[in-house]
Amino acid sequence: MPYDALFIVKFILVLLFIIGYYRFIKNKIIYFAGKAAENAALSRHYPYEIAKGVIELPLIVLTHLLFCVILAKTCDISFPKLGTMSLRAPYLLLYGVLLGLGVMGTASLLGRFYIEIMRTLFPRQFPTDIKHWLIMVRSGWIRHYLHVLQALPLPIALLIAFGQVCCEEIVFRGILTPYFLPYGQATAILLSTALFMYMQLFQMPNRVSGVFPLIGALVMGTVGSILYLQIPNLMPLMIAHMIFFSVAVL
Repeated sequence: MPYDALFIVKFILVLLFIIGYYRFIKNKIIYFAGKAAENAALSRHYPYEIAKGVIELPLIVLTHLLFCVILAKTCDISFPKLGTMSLRAPYLLLYGVLLGLGVMGTASLLGRFYIEIMRTLFPRQFPTDIKHWLIMVRSGWIRHYLHVLQALPLPIALLIAFGQVCCEEIVFRGILTPYFLPYGQATAILLSTALFMYMQLFQMPNRVSGVFPLIGALVMGTVGSILYLQIPNLMPLMIAHMIFFSVAVL
């Protein structure tokens, strides 16, 4: 299908949905969670930021699920067409784990390459100690998950995180990739990955700390979209995304 006015309208519509939810609605949830944490009994047992994260993330997951439904309806992508989410064969579990480790390894290599370039070309503007880089990596929205891990039992914290990454896979692989597919596989992969990368920048304190989520999204988005077009099964991609996220955060 050629690029036309309808293509531009469809892209702008999706872009507005992405900005509307991932930036504005999530910011409102974060603000509400902060106000709730000031009065919650949880704040008497944990620092404010940790109490805020415990309130914030479950709300984000619930609204994220609702966003998936609304976006699928708007894009006319029915949930059965998202691809089966069941593990029909045990090897799919192993496939997801290995895929997640592979994506994490590739993203880590690219991240280290970026660090070395910045340290070499701009030694006065960027830290030379790798520990300072690790601190920057664990800032912004990543810090919210670290706070939840400190307050909730590990299985519950991981379940919340899994719910979040599942929603991201539904949105960017299950909905947006087939949504742009009529304009060609390359376009579908490029746009779904670009929007996935753009989303990572929200709630990050600065451009430097946002580089590392961008690198991860570039690798995860590209590989995930390519595989989903070949094998329309989201579950291995969800598992891979969770493995990637767990290694990166923990």
